[in-house]
Amino acid sequence: MTTSKQGEPGRRLHPISMVYFIARSGKELAGMLPLIPVAILLVNRLFGEAVDRALLTAAVIAAAAVAIVSFAWLRWRQFRYRVEPGVLYIEQGLWVRRKTWIAKDRVQSIHASVSLYDRFFGLVRLEVETAGGDGKPEAALSSITAEEAARVQEALGFARGSARSSARDLAQGLTQNPAQDSARGSARSAAHQPDASIASAAPAEPSGHPVDADAANAGQPETASPSGPPMFKLPLGRSLALSMSTAKFALLWLTIGGTALKAWDEWLKKTALWEAVLDRLGWPGAIVLLLAGSCLLAAAAVFLLDGGFRLESQDGTLTIERGLLEKKRTVIAARRVQAVRVTENPLHRPFGLASVRIVVAGGSDEDKKTVDLFPLVRFAELPALLDAYLPDYRLPETWNPVGRGARAVYVTVPLLLCLIAAAAAIVWIPSAWSWFALLLPAAAWLNGTMELRQAAWSREERQLAIRFGGVSRQRVLIAKSRVQWQRISQNPLQEGKALATFKVALASGKSGAVFALRHAPAAEIRSLSDWLAEPAGRR
Repeated sequence: MTTSKQGEPGRRLHPISMVYFIARSGKELAGMLPLIPVAILLVNRLFGEAVDRALLTAAVIAAAAVAIVSFAWLRWRQFRYRVEPGVLYIEQGLWVRRKTWIAKDRVQSIHASVSLYDRFFGLVRLEVETAGGDGKPEAALSSITAEEAARVQEALGFARGSARSSARDLAQGLTQNPAQDSARGSARSAAHQPDASIASAAPAEPSGHPVDADAANAGQPETASPSGPPMFKLPLGRSLALSMSTAKFALLWLTIGGTALKAWDEWLKKTALWEAVLDRLGWPGAIVLLLAGSCLLAAAAVFLLDGGFRLESQDGTLTIERGLLEKKRTVIAARRVQAVRVTENPLHRPFGLASVRIVVAGGSDEDKKTVDLFPLVRFAELPALLDAYLPDYRLPETWNPVGRGARAVYVTVPLLLCLIAAAAAIVWIPSAWSWFALLLPAAAWLNGTMELRQAAWSREERQLAIRFGGVSRQRVLIAKSRVQWQRISQNPLQEGKALATFKVALASGKSGAVFALRHAPAAEIRSLSDWLAEPAGRR
C-alpha cells in the first residue's frame, strides 16, 4: 500500500472519480486517432488481403476503450492523499510517481464544485491553488465526501466553523433558492450549532442594524445576528438580467440561433407546424419567434450555469458559490486579494448598476486571476458592501482628473488619424457607402472625450485608485503593499505636454495584472511613484 511521507497510509478517492480519470485518459489517447488508417494499411500488408475496415475500426475503438478504462483504474489505485493540520500530501502518477506537499501558508484559494455525476453520490471536487500556478491547480481531489472536503479546507485554514455544513449543502445541492437558505439558516442559528452554515434569519446592513426583507433581496449583506458573518445573495431579478448581459450569453445565443436556423433549413420549414406559424405570424413574426426562443434558451443555460450567486465573509476568508446545474464554490483568503475592480458597462450604467471583481494572487490563468465579488449590484451600495467584505478597500470620494492638458493625446491625435483614414476611404472607395467612413472620426472624438473625462486617480492612506475607460467605466482600487513593480514612460508628444503614463503591476497569474494611468501630469506621476516606493510603515 502506498504510504505518505510519515509512513502512514494515504486515502483513496471515491471510486466514481474514475470517471474523471477516464476523461483524462481519453484526452491523452485522442491524439492517437490518426493511427487508425495506419493500422488498417499495416494489417492489409501483413495479411496480404483486404480487411473489413468497419470491423477493424470497431476493434481499435474497443481496444482503446479497454485501455482508457484500465489506465483510469490504475491511476485511481495509485492516487493517494493525506491531510493533516497545515499540510496536504498527494502521491500520484501511473508511469512516474509524483509526490506533492502543499503547506497551508502557500495556499491562495480553494475551488469546490459538484458535477452531475458527483451530485448523485453527495460528493465534491476540490482544487487547491498556490501562488506558483502554472496553468492548472496544484492539487485536485475529485469526488470526495462533503465531510472530507470540509476536513481538507479546515486543515488548510479555510472555511473554519461553517466548512462542514456548507460543504454538505454544496454536495447535496440544498441551496435551491434564497427563501430555503434563509429558513435553513434561521433554524441553525436558533439551535446554536457550532458548525452551522451561513444563517440569514435577520438581515442586517454592514453596521449591524436590521433591514427589511426587500432591502435584503435587493442585494444587501445579511447576517444571522449583529455579530454574525455577512452574506450577499444576488436576487433573482438581477441574476436574470446578468444572464442576458454577458459574453457567455452572446456566444450561446449565436450557437443556439445557428443551430435553430440549420434545423429550420433542413427540417422545420417542411413541416405543417411551420406553415401554421407563417399563416398566423407571417415571416417577420416567425423570425422574431426564432430569435426570441433562442434568446430565452441561451439565457436559461447561462442562468443554470452561473445562477444562485452567494458570497460569505468569515474568519478572514471569502466564500463564493454559484451555479444551479453544477455547483461551484471558491474559498479565497482575503489577504490574497490584490485589487478590486469596479466596472460600469453601457448595459448596466443607465440603471445605476455595476459589477465588482477582485484580482487575486496566484491565479493560473486569466479566468482565475479575477473573480466575481458582486456580479451585479447598485453602485450606491458599494461603499457599504466593501466595508462589510473588504474593509481594506474603499471607493474614493474625490478624484484627481488628468486635466485639459491631456486633450491633445486623448482626443486631438486620434481624431486627426481617423480623419485621414476617412478621407482616404472617401477618395479611394467609389461608392456612396464610403461616406459612412465619417463615422470613424466621430467615434474617435466621442471615445476620446469620454476617456479624458474618466481618466483620474486618487491616493489616500494605503490605497491607490485609478479611474479609466470610455463607453465602459472602470475603477481599480489597489492596495499600496500589493504593487510588485511600477513604471513611468514618456513618448515625445507626452514630453512636450509634460505628461507621462504610469503603470503598476500586481502579483496575479503568470504575467501579473497591470493597470495604467495614461497621459497624466508628469509631476503628479513622479509624486505617486515616490509614494509607492516608500516603506510600508511610513505614511
